[in-house]
Amino acid sequence: MANEAQSLIIAGMIFATPAGANAADVLFSDTFTSFQLGTNWEIPNYLGTSASYFAAFSDFLGAPNVQLKPVYGGLRMTSAQSTGQLTAIATTDTFRVNHGTIEVDFTTTAMSDPTIPLPAGVTRTNIDGVIDVGLLNQATGAATPIAQLFGGDFGTDRFLCARIYEPSFTQVCTNGPADWQYNTAYKIVITSQGDAAEISFQTAAGAVLYSYDLPFGLRDLGAFNVVLGQNMGTPGSAYYNDVIVQRVQVTRGD
Repeated sequence: MANEAQSLIIAGMIFATPAGANAADVLFSDTFTSFQLGTNWEIPNYLGTSASYFAAFSDFLGAPNVQLKPVYGGLRMTSAQSTGQLTAIATTDTFRVNHGTIEVDFTTTAMSDPTIPLPAGVTRTNIDGVIDVGLLNQATGAATPIAQLFGGDFGTDRFLCARIYEPSFTQVCTNGPADWQYNTAYKIVITSQGDAAEISFQTAAGAVLYSYDLPFGLRDLGAFNVVLGQNMGTPGSAYYNDVIVQRVQVTRGD
């Protein structure tokens, strides 16, 4: 019917128009049966501008190396990076959510993979920000929140972080040293319910490992892009990040 949300399914993705939206509308879903930069995902070059919150913390390099192969069961993101560097991809579409959920299903890979082609001089250890999930209003540069799996101390201190950049910088992290594992499937879920939101780190089965309540709702962010990033902290030389993303979904409730 004309007043109902219309959906289009293309290569494993679902798009629903906001007009006449029903409860629990799926605004975006990608299971990575196909992938091409410039269509549903793009290089968020705005991350390198002064308008972005990233600019004060990291040097944006562009997109990670992305590989889509059936054996991976998703999109493999690999980045060779040195101290204070960041790579990312972002949805081409923006979303507005009051009551709703952003879900990212992914699998961590090995602490060291001898089969990954890396540039000369890159130490073969998968460390630091193996995956970041961020929500960014690119017009204002406001990003809130960000969820991250971090492999500190060269991958031996593995903890989970929830981070807010606006209205002021706040970061809370678990204690480690083994709050996540290599070669393991997880979920990051960001849920908004009006005036409040929550970041949740979960097992693949949905058991909550750690959650953090946010003092605002995602409606306060306005129109946002979903950003999948990888970053390097301060290892002192080049290392790499590696993860496989199986699904990204944005759902809007009533």
